[in-house]
Amino acid sequence: MNTIRLTVAQAMVRFLACQYSERDGVRQRLIPGCFGIFGHGNVAGVGQALLQAHESGEADLKYYLTRQ
Repeated sequence: MNTIRLTVAQAMVRFLACQYSERDGVRQRLIPGCFGIFGHGNVAGVGQALLQAHESGEADLKYYLTRQ
């Protein structure tokens, strides 16, 4: 067994991307994406973890930039 070293943000992105629900035989993602404005006091490292997961294909969790 190999040990995988992750930051909390990387582990959170992977965990959320693996959550599914099933109803009437149809399986779909429980959390299809997240909203945020990075650089405004949000948790450090989450943006980088989302980008890394998207680029590597490990966990494709969509990010939606919110604006006024």
